[in-house]
Amino acid sequence: MKIAPAIVLATGLFATLGYSVAGHAADTNRPIVLTGNFQMQIPMDASGSTSDVLAALAQANQALGDLMGKQCALLSESFKRDCRVVQLNTGSSYSDNAARNFNRPGNYESLPTGNSNVNVTFQLTPHVDTK
Repeated sequence: MKIAPAIVLATGLFATLGYSVAGHAADTNRPIVLTGNFQMQIPMDASGSTSDVLAALAQANQALGDLMGKQCALLSESFKRDCRVVQLNTGSSYSDNAARNFNRPGNYESLPTGNSNVNVTFQLTPHVDTK
């Protein structure tokens, strides 16, 4: 089962930065820690087997995992620091909404959906000079 065009929702990246507090200068060598949650919802084939559902959810989780590598590269470029993923947690679920929404046939919400999400923590550290 191939993933149809998906709705990807990035629910924020939050930074813990070394801003100055009470008149103290920020430590530029201190790591920057960013956390984020990314979610993907995909329509599923109502006639798909359990194997098809599991394969589609695994594919969605892999796509989100690949996105985290690209996100880390983007953060590294943006912050001019080295980036690494220090924590990654993925999850997925399947919901046969058609069983619950039988009174709304043809409605998009009545289609079975797969949901995949990833919680990630990035650590950005100053570039190490190799001179």
